Amino acid sequence: MKGKEELGITDIKLNSALLELLVMKDEFLPAYLMDKKYWVTILLSEVSVGELFALIEDSFYMIKV
Repeated sequence: MKGKEELGITDIKLNSALLELLVMKDEFLPAYLMDKKYWVTILLSEVSVGELFALIEDSFYMIKV
């Protein structure tokens, strides 16, 4: 992420074990304005739609329970 280009991002809540694994990848960042223990920022242009939907589903069930 260099320069001042605009990026499509989203923040989702995940369990801390999965989050620790994801932030090792370039397309996932510790959430900027959220609790970094449970929230991750996803660079939308860098992940597949299938992976994004799976993470959103995991996040939904984590919050719902």
